[in-house]
Amino acid sequence: MSNLDIPNAIGEIAMRMLMIILNSEVREEMEILLKREGVEGYTEIPDVRGYGSTGPRMGSAVHPETSSVIMVLLEDTKLTELLKTIDSYCTSCKQHVKIVHWPVETV
Repeated sequence: MSNLDIPNAIGEIAMRMLMIILNSEVREEMEILLKREGVEGYTEIPDVRGYGSTGPRMGSAVHPETSSVIMVLLEDTKLTELLKTIDSYCTSCKQHVKIVHWPVETV
């Protein structure tokens, strides 16, 4: 176990699930960013439809845009740095990205 690995109450490495919701047009840029930051894997749900702070994203003729959801499972110790990197990306390219994360009890 390295000094960066922080065990949880039952001796396992503490993990977080990170859900990134972003405009589908910049999905590939986020994938490159994640790989550059050492993320070894993720799950992607393309062409997500819904309504939120950026308006309707329905993939229709009237509202053609869609979002994508990228889910990343990572060690708790890596969360803060990855969030800073994503925030920097969003600020520099003016992209609206929503991020939600929660603890993972079982992997």
